[in-house]
Amino acid sequence: ERQKVGLRLDSGRTEKMPKKTYNQDSWMSADGAVGIFALLAFLVVGWVLYAGRRPQQQGRRAGARRPGNAADRGANKQAEKKKDPNSYYGWKVLVDFKVFSNEYVLMPSELDVLKHLAGVCDLYIIAQVENDTQQELVCSCLESAGLVATGLQPHKMLFCSTEKGKQAMGRQLLPAIYIDSDADSIGYLHKHLAYVAQIDRSLPAPPGVFEQSTSSTPKESTEANSTEAKPPVVTNTHVHNDMRNVLVAPSISAYITAIKQQKS
Repeated sequence: ERQKVGLRLDSGRTEKMPKKTYNQDSWMSADGAVGIFALLAFLVVGWVLYAGRRPQQQGRRAGARRPGNAADRGANKQAEKKKDPNSYYGWKVLVDFKVFSNEYVLMPSELDVLKHLAGVCDLYIIAQVENDTQQELVCSCLESAGLVATGLQPHKMLFCSTEKGKQAMGRQLLPAIYIDSDADSIGYLHKHLAYVAQIDRSLPAPPGVFEQSTSSTPKESTEANSTEAKPPVVTNTHVHNDMRNVLVAPSISAYITAIKQQKS
Protein backbone atom coordinates (compact mmCIF):
# COMPACT_ATOMS: atom_id res chain seq x y z
CA GLU A 1 0.00 0.00 0.00
CA ARG A 2 0.95 3.55 -0.53
CA GLN A 3 2.54 5.43 2.40
CA LYS A 4 1.12 8.88 3.03
CA VAL A 5 2.36 12.01 4.83
CA GLY A 6 5.40 12.64 2.67
CA LEU A 7 6.96 9.14 2.89
CA ARG A 8 8.89 7.86 -0.12
CA LEU A 9 7.02 5.32 -2.19
CA ASP A 10 8.37 2.33 -4.07
CA SER A 11 8.20 4.27 -7.33
CA GLY A 12 10.37 7.01 -5.90
CA ARG A 13 7.58 9.55 -5.77
CA THR A 14 6.16 11.25 -2.79
CA GLU A 15 2.51 11.99 -2.15
CA LYS A 16 1.33 14.85 -0.01
CA MET A 17 -1.37 14.33 2.59
CA PRO A 18 -4.62 15.79 1.39
CA LYS A 19 -5.68 18.99 3.12
CA LYS A 20 -8.27 18.67 5.83
CA THR A 21 -11.45 20.50 5.03
CA TYR A 22 -13.72 22.03 7.66
CA ASN A 23 -17.43 21.96 7.51
CA GLN A 24 -18.70 25.53 7.91
CA ASP A 25 -22.05 24.39 9.25
CA SER A 26 -20.32 22.27 11.92
CA TRP A 27 -18.24 25.29 13.09
CA MET A 28 -21.31 27.48 13.39
CA SER A 29 -23.25 24.86 15.29
CA ALA A 30 -20.53 24.03 17.84
CA ASP A 31 -17.60 26.40 18.32
CA GLY A 32 -19.51 29.38 17.01
CA ALA A 33 -22.41 28.86 19.39
CA VAL A 34 -20.04 28.67 22.36
CA GLY A 35 -18.32 31.87 21.31
CA ILE A 36 -21.55 33.78 20.85
CA PHE A 37 -22.88 32.54 24.19
CA ALA A 38 -19.68 33.62 25.97
CA LEU A 39 -19.87 37.08 24.37
CA LEU A 40 -23.51 37.53 25.37
CA ALA A 41 -22.78 36.37 28.91
CA PHE A 42 -19.95 38.89 29.18
CA LEU A 43 -22.19 41.71 27.96
CA VAL A 44 -25.00 40.77 30.36
CA VAL A 45 -22.67 40.59 33.36
CA GLY A 46 -21.12 43.91 32.45
CA TRP A 47 -24.52 45.58 32.15
CA VAL A 48 -25.70 44.16 35.48
CA LEU A 49 -22.63 45.49 37.25
CA TYR A 50 -22.98 48.91 35.61
CA ALA A 51 -26.71 49.17 36.31
CA GLY A 52 -26.19 48.12 39.92
CA ARG A 53 -23.59 50.80 40.63
CA ARG A 54 -25.39 53.63 38.85
CA PRO A 55 -28.40 53.96 41.24
CA GLN A 56 -26.04 53.90 44.24
CA GLN A 57 -23.99 56.75 42.79
CA GLN A 58 -27.11 58.71 41.94
CA GLY A 59 -28.50 58.03 45.41
CA ARG A 60 -25.35 59.36 47.04
CA ARG A 61 -25.43 62.50 44.90
CA ALA A 62 -29.14 63.06 45.48
CA GLY A 63 -28.87 62.25 49.18
CA ALA A 64 -26.56 65.19 49.71
CA ARG A 65 -29.24 67.63 48.61
CA ARG A 66 -32.48 65.80 49.47
CA PRO A 67 -33.94 67.16 52.74
CA GLY A 68 -35.77 63.95 53.53
CA ASN A 69 -32.79 61.64 53.90
CA ALA A 70 -31.99 59.90 57.17
CA ALA A 71 -29.17 62.28 58.12
CA ASP A 72 -31.38 65.33 57.65
CA ARG A 73 -34.24 63.78 59.60
CA GLY A 74 -31.89 63.04 62.47
CA ALA A 75 -30.52 66.58 62.39
CA ASN A 76 -34.02 68.05 62.28
CA LYS A 77 -35.06 65.91 65.22
CA GLN A 78 -32.10 67.08 67.30
CA ALA A 79 -32.75 70.69 66.37
CA GLU A 80 -36.41 70.27 67.22
CA LYS A 81 -35.50 69.02 70.69
CA LYS A 82 -33.50 72.20 71.27
CA LYS A 83 -36.40 74.49 70.36
CA ASP A 84 -37.69 76.93 72.89
CA PRO A 85 -41.08 75.53 73.99
CA ASN A 86 -42.38 79.08 74.26
CA SER A 87 -42.03 79.46 70.48
CA TYR A 88 -44.43 76.73 69.42
CA TYR A 89 -45.86 78.77 66.54
CA GLY A 90 -45.47 76.82 63.32
CA TRP A 91 -44.79 73.56 65.12
CA LYS A 92 -46.33 70.25 64.12
CA VAL A 93 -48.89 69.35 66.81
CA LEU A 94 -50.70 66.00 67.00
CA VAL A 95 -53.79 65.76 69.23
CA ASP A 96 -55.89 62.70 69.98
CA PHE A 97 -59.54 63.35 69.16
CA LYS A 98 -60.91 61.69 72.30
CA VAL A 99 -58.94 64.13 74.49
CA PHE A 100 -61.26 67.03 73.63
CA SER A 101 -64.48 65.30 72.58
CA ASN A 102 -67.37 63.46 74.15
CA GLU A 103 -69.56 61.34 71.89
CA TYR A 104 -68.50 63.28 68.78
CA VAL A 105 -69.13 66.64 70.44
CA LEU A 106 -66.25 68.99 71.17
CA MET A 107 -65.78 70.17 74.72
CA PRO A 108 -66.60 73.90 74.81
CA SER A 109 -63.72 74.56 77.22
CA GLU A 110 -61.21 73.30 74.63
CA LEU A 111 -62.66 74.97 71.56
CA ASP A 112 -60.70 78.23 71.84
CA VAL A 113 -57.32 76.57 72.30
CA LEU A 114 -57.97 74.19 69.40
CA LYS A 115 -58.82 77.08 67.10
CA HIS A 116 -55.67 78.80 68.30
CA LEU A 117 -53.54 75.75 67.48
CA ALA A 118 -55.24 75.35 64.10
CA GLY A 119 -54.36 78.92 63.26
CA VAL A 120 -50.74 79.16 64.42
CA CYS A 121 -49.50 75.56 64.29
CA ASP A 122 -49.35 72.67 61.84
CA LEU A 123 -52.22 70.87 63.55
CA TYR A 124 -53.04 67.18 63.09
CA ILE A 125 -56.00 65.38 64.68
CA ILE A 126 -55.96 61.60 65.03
CA ALA A 127 -59.04 59.53 65.86
CA GLN A 128 -59.54 55.83 66.46
CA VAL A 129 -62.63 54.64 64.60
CA GLU A 130 -64.22 51.32 63.73
CA ASN A 131 -65.97 52.14 60.45
CA ASP A 132 -66.60 54.81 57.82
CA THR A 133 -69.63 56.13 59.67
CA GLN A 134 -67.59 57.02 62.73
CA GLN A 135 -64.96 58.62 60.51
CA GLU A 136 -67.59 60.84 58.90
CA LEU A 137 -68.87 61.81 62.34
CA VAL A 138 -65.40 62.93 63.39
CA CYS A 139 -64.92 64.98 60.24
CA SER A 140 -68.34 66.58 60.63
CA CYS A 141 -67.62 67.38 64.27
CA LEU A 142 -64.34 69.11 63.51
CA GLU A 143 -65.77 71.04 60.60
CA SER A 144 -68.92 72.19 62.39
CA ALA A 145 -66.81 73.37 65.33
CA GLY A 146 -64.97 75.78 63.02
CA LEU A 147 -61.53 74.14 63.14
CA VAL A 148 -61.34 73.73 59.38
CA ALA A 149 -62.28 77.37 58.90
CA THR A 150 -59.51 78.47 61.29
CA GLY A 151 -56.72 76.44 59.68
CA LEU A 152 -57.11 72.67 60.16
CA GLN A 153 -56.61 71.02 56.78
CA PRO A 154 -58.95 68.10 55.98
CA HIS A 155 -56.12 65.80 54.91
CA LYS A 156 -54.57 66.24 58.36
CA MET A 157 -57.49 64.47 60.01
CA LEU A 158 -55.94 61.05 60.58
CA PHE A 159 -57.76 57.81 61.39
CA CYS A 160 -56.79 54.41 62.72
CA SER A 161 -58.61 51.33 63.98
CA THR A 162 -56.35 50.26 66.87
CA GLU A 163 -54.21 51.81 69.57
CA LYS A 164 -51.14 50.23 68.00
CA GLY A 165 -52.03 51.91 64.72
CA LYS A 166 -52.20 55.28 66.45
CA GLN A 167 -48.80 54.72 68.01
CA ALA A 168 -47.30 53.77 64.65
CA MET A 169 -48.75 56.86 62.98
CA GLY A 170 -47.46 59.06 65.78
CA ARG A 171 -44.00 57.54 65.44
CA GLN A 172 -44.02 58.14 61.69
CA LEU A 173 -45.37 61.68 61.90
CA LEU A 174 -42.91 62.77 64.64
CA PRO A 175 -44.80 65.84 65.89
CA ALA A 176 -43.06 68.51 67.94
CA ILE A 177 -45.90 68.32 70.48
CA TYR A 178 -48.04 65.25 71.11
CA ILE A 179 -51.21 65.54 73.21
CA ASP A 180 -53.03 62.43 74.42
CA SER A 181 -54.67 60.92 77.49
CA ASP A 182 -53.76 57.29 76.89
CA ALA A 183 -50.92 56.18 79.17
CA ASP A 184 -49.79 53.34 76.89
CA SER A 185 -49.46 55.53 73.81
CA ILE A 186 -47.63 58.21 75.78
CA GLY A 187 -45.33 55.62 77.32
CA TYR A 188 -44.43 54.38 73.84
CA LEU A 189 -44.12 57.69 72.00
CA HIS A 190 -42.44 59.87 74.62
CA LYS A 191 -39.11 58.18 73.90
CA HIS A 192 -39.22 59.43 70.31
CA LEU A 193 -40.72 62.91 70.76
CA ALA A 194 -39.55 66.16 72.28
CA TYR A 195 -42.67 67.42 74.08
CA VAL A 196 -45.62 65.35 75.23
CA ALA A 197 -48.76 66.33 77.14
CA GLN A 198 -50.74 63.79 79.13
CA ILE A 199 -54.24 65.10 79.73
CA ASP A 200 -55.63 63.95 83.05
CA ARG A 201 -59.24 65.04 83.52
CA SER A 202 -59.15 64.03 87.17
CA LEU A 203 -56.97 67.04 87.93
CA PRO A 204 -58.82 70.25 88.85
CA ALA A 205 -58.85 72.68 85.95
CA PRO A 206 -59.39 76.38 86.71
CA PRO A 207 -62.14 77.81 84.49
CA GLY A 208 -61.06 80.07 81.65
CA VAL A 209 -57.44 79.02 82.01
CA PHE A 210 -56.61 79.65 78.35
CA GLU A 211 -56.65 83.22 77.09
CA GLN A 212 -56.02 83.48 73.40
CA SER A 213 -53.79 86.51 73.05
CA THR A 214 -54.18 86.66 69.29
CA SER A 215 -56.52 85.46 66.61
CA SER A 216 -54.10 83.22 64.74
CA THR A 217 -51.55 85.93 64.01
CA PRO A 218 -47.79 85.47 63.90
CA LYS A 219 -45.98 85.54 67.17
CA GLU A 220 -43.88 88.58 66.28
CA SER A 221 -46.89 90.84 65.93
CA THR A 222 -48.34 89.40 69.13
CA GLU A 223 -45.30 90.27 71.20
CA ALA A 224 -45.13 93.72 69.66
CA ASN A 225 -48.71 94.47 70.74
CA SER A 226 -48.28 93.16 74.30
CA THR A 227 -47.06 95.96 76.56
CA GLU A 228 -47.99 94.69 80.01
CA ALA A 229 -46.94 91.48 81.71
CA LYS A 230 -49.95 89.53 82.86
CA PRO A 231 -49.84 87.65 86.17
CA PRO A 232 -49.35 83.89 85.78
CA VAL A 233 -52.42 81.70 85.72
CA VAL A 234 -52.58 78.61 87.89
CA THR A 235 -52.70 75.70 85.44
CA ASN A 236 -52.33 72.71 87.79
CA THR A 237 -49.72 71.14 85.52
CA HIS A 238 -46.69 69.14 86.62
CA VAL A 239 -43.89 67.09 85.11
CA HIS A 240 -44.47 63.36 84.97
CA ASN A 241 -42.63 61.44 87.67
CA ASP A 242 -41.04 58.91 85.30
CA MET A 243 -41.05 60.67 81.92
CA ARG A 244 -39.34 64.03 82.19
CA ASN A 245 -40.46 65.30 78.79
CA VAL A 246 -44.13 64.62 79.61
CA LEU A 247 -46.17 67.38 81.20
CA VAL A 248 -49.34 66.25 82.94
CA ALA A 249 -52.18 68.76 82.58
CA PRO A 250 -55.92 68.80 83.33
CA SER A 251 -56.73 70.06 79.83
CA ILE A 252 -55.21 71.13 76.53
CA SER A 253 -55.91 74.72 77.51
CA ALA A 254 -53.92 74.33 80.73
CA TYR A 255 -51.00 72.75 78.86
CA ILE A 256 -50.75 75.48 76.21
CA THR A 257 -51.14 78.15 78.89
CA ALA A 258 -48.30 76.58 80.87
CA ILE A 259 -46.08 76.68 77.78
CA LYS A 260 -46.91 80.33 77.13
CA GLN A 261 -46.16 81.26 80.73
CA GLN A 262 -42.69 79.73 80.87
CA LYS A 263 -41.14 83.07 79.95
CA SER A 264 -42.46 84.72 83.08
